[in-house]
Amino acid sequence: MDIVQLLTTPELKELEDRIAELYEKRLRYFECEYLLEMRENMIKADSYVVELQYLIKRRKKLINGKLLKYQRELLPDIIEFNDALKWAFRNLWNMAEKIYDEINFECQEIEATLWFDLYLPEKHPLADQPDWPTKYPPRLWEAIMDPDIHAEYRYGVHNSIVISGDYDNSFDRFIGIGKSTPNWNEGLDRELTKGLHLIMPFHTLFEHTCFALSDLIYIRDFRYDVHVEMLEQSYHYDKRKKKMKWPIPV
Repeated sequence: MDIVQLLTTPELKELEDRIAELYEKRLRYFECEYLLEMRENMIKADSYVVELQYLIKRRKKLINGKLLKYQRELLPDIIEFNDALKWAFRNLWNMAEKIYDEINFECQEIEATLWFDLYLPEKHPLADQPDWPTKYPPRLWEAIMDPDIHAEYRYGVHNSIVISGDYDNSFDRFIGIGKSTPNWNEGLDRELTKGLHLIMPFHTLFEHTCFALSDLIYIRDFRYDVHVEMLEQSYHYDKRKKKMKWPIPV
């Protein structure tokens, strides 16, 4: 399998160039000097959303149609992404619990949300190509990761972790792993992936968002934000400043 070739077919390249072009136009409409212009341009910009959403869904269908024929070759990256995703949620869960325990009775609720990093993953097959900006338009990844465009990603990866006085403190239940559902491998080769213990967030991303398989399985870095609701005030940790990096094995 030549994954670079699969991800750079003329049909896919044309589609991705169009997504990048439309997204660039939408961004330009927000760059205006006067309030009146901004109001008019926001309406114009939003008119692009429907077409962008359609094209991104079409892109996912096209990519997955190719890659799912090579699941055995992609299995190591599927496993590592699932492990990285579980690790990121576990770290975020521990962090939220620690903050809640430290603040104790003064805290009403903590909401911790996981996001993907903002840049094309280092492990992505096109990232080390000498001409990768030509093969992978710079605005494309931004469009796919934009929660204003990607509706299923509007509230982050899967569900937020919410901790309050009566929260369910079972991490395994949160990631959907139990005796009744030990593996969320819908849409994949059941026999090939039967023992992987894929978590529910993996299933949500793969089946219920517009991320193509190749967008997901090379991600190892994450960002997060944590909102703390106090009795008298609130604190917010910005996801753009807080980053978790999947440990790279030596």
